[in-house]
Amino acid sequence: MASARWPGHAPCGWVLSGRFEEIADCVFGLIREIPAMRLYSMLLLPILAGVVSAQDIQKLKVEEIYGKYCAGCHGAKFEGGQGGSLVDGVWKHGGSDTEIFKSIAKGNLQMGMTPWEGVLTEKQIRSMVIFLREKEKQTLVAGMEFPVPSPETVTKTELHDYRIEMVVENGLEKPWAIAFLPDGRRLVTEKPGRLRFIGTDGQLDPQPVQGIPPVMDHGQGGLMEVALHPGYAENGWVYLGLSDGTRQGNDLRCITAVVRGRIKGHQWTDQEWIYRPDPEFRSSSGAHFGTRFVFDKGYIYFVIGERGGLIQAQDLARPNGKIFRLHDDGRVPADNPFLHTPGALPGIWSYGHRNPQGLAMDPRDGLLYSTEHGPRGGDELNLIMPGRNYGWPVITHGMNYDGTPMVGIT
Repeated sequence: MASARWPGHAPCGWVLSGRFEEIADCVFGLIREIPAMRLYSMLLLPILAGVVSAQDIQKLKVEEIYGKYCAGCHGAKFEGGQGGSLVDGVWKHGGSDTEIFKSIAKGNLQMGMTPWEGVLTEKQIRSMVIFLREKEKQTLVAGMEFPVPSPETVTKTELHDYRIEMVVENGLEKPWAIAFLPDGRRLVTEKPGRLRFIGTDGQLDPQPVQGIPPVMDHGQGGLMEVALHPGYAENGWVYLGLSDGTRQGNDLRCITAVVRGRIKGHQWTDQEWIYRPDPEFRSSSGAHFGTRFVFDKGYIYFVIGERGGLIQAQDLARPNGKIFRLHDDGRVPADNPFLHTPGALPGIWSYGHRNPQGLAMDPRDGLLYSTEHGPRGGDELNLIMPGRNYGWPVITHGMNYDGTPMVGIT
């Protein structure tokens, strides 16, 4: 049996050479070009799977997998060909992530779709689902025109019209958070470690607040959150979220901490630590500090990111990857979910988080929500419930930024 792709000899006549690229090209060439061979792909794939394992296919990135084994049927630009388009929003066998995963894993021999179960790992198939979702969205928005905000015009959108107003154009270095004072001034944190005032006239006060705790400006961390106590007008408490730690030469170790104090003139006074993790939990990582505050009924909720510690987010004896709930003076509430769990940090409210940096409470019903930076394709909006495990890194919607798989389940 000769083929146009391999004129003059059987297309798999040299399979015994053992080269992965040749065997893969042979098998998938047969499946694509000779319709009758599609019915035998289930028999061919176990052979390929053994070779693939030897050649370490699990190290392939998702873009490489698509280019080698999917583009021939579905098109280099996902536009379709012998197989259907993957970016038109039409999924013949179900468009949920679970259904797409199943289509890739189980295939459909009658339709010429190769089953990839046993050849690709569950993690790789999950990464392919994420990859296809990315391309589908990119195609959807291609050619769309989005409003470009300008201080000179009112920007009109489907839901709201708004105008951008420049408050401070120059003088701030990496501003991170803002709090509005009752007298019309604003407090702004600068990531390198300065707390600044913006006056009622919109002018940046050149003198920072003096005496705040030392800040480790490291990677994504530094001086981050600032928030006023709900009773600020009576008690004057200002809360800060910052990267707390030590530096000895090139050895810097830090973790997120929460402190409160009062400001008299430009001086930080009456300082009290609300939550300062034990130094043993400090890390040299520059990733994932979290830090957002919500106040409610005498409690403060706040976030500590997992600091790149991955599975540490699952360890209740560590602060990494947790949302905490304390009294607003730092005491542990008597009804916290892990108060009586041996070895657990008693302030933990929920765990299994990567890097939430949005935290808000719905005033209508008191439900707490977080937005969480996930890996590629894995950002999350979560309803935060006491004692719940939000899965990271065992379960995620995402994959690694380089296109390699992370987990096979969501």
